[in-house]
Amino acid sequence: MGKNTSPAFLFRPHLRVLSLYEQEWRSPDTGRPYLLKKSRQSIKGQTLLNQVIISAVFTLLFSSAAAAQLTPEQQAAKDRGIALYKQSDWYDSQPLLKAAAEAGDRQAQYYLGEAIRLSNWHATAEARKWYEAAAEQGDLYAMLRLSSKDDLCRYMGTCTGKSGEQWRKQAIKIARERAGKGDTQAMIVLFTANQGLGWLEKAAEAGDGFGQQLLASAYKGGGGWFLI
Repeated sequence: MGKNTSPAFLFRPHLRVLSLYEQEWRSPDTGRPYLLKKSRQSIKGQTLLNQVIISAVFTLLFSSAAAAQLTPEQQAAKDRGIALYKQSDWYDSQPLLKAAAEAGDRQAQYYLGEAIRLSNWHATAEARKWYEAAAEQGDLYAMLRLSSKDDLCRYMGTCTGKSGEQWRKQAIKIARERAGKGDTQAMIVLFTANQGLGWLEKAAEAGDGFGQQLLASAYKGGGGWFLI
């Protein structure tokens, strides 16, 4: 994959489910760091994980990876489902996305999992089924979602399949392979998986628009080394 940009114009932080994302990008400046002193990084890994997964909803729109060949009817349903999803219609988007998800479309599977999760305020067994379907096809964001320690099933002891740690290790392994080939989304995934700020800097240096925005936010929060 080449350079990626994040279509910021698609993001409208007007619902409670996105309040965390909205708050993160409005975090107060911690002040200028001292000369050659490593500043405190106030943006935590899980917070950034949530931010990237939410943002992935938009960057995935421009992914060139196709997991399935859809019929014209299925493609139209998928496009309409995504359009409704972007309007925060978590309910009406589901049957449309499901038509493409059942045909094996990885992107539709991830969107469907997100729509189900958001409409229920937690990752249900049905949502996890679609995340797993997307993850099995190599979707890193789905793997990260499945690695979340905040899933209700983890508290209830009802999670099935691979553990969150297994999904995390798999995401890191695949992300490293892709990052080595210049995939900037994979570099961002490595950063969110606490593999170092250097990965985010590499994505930004490679021209990834979202990576640049995220790096600026990390610097603003006190991450990195600076000469002043």
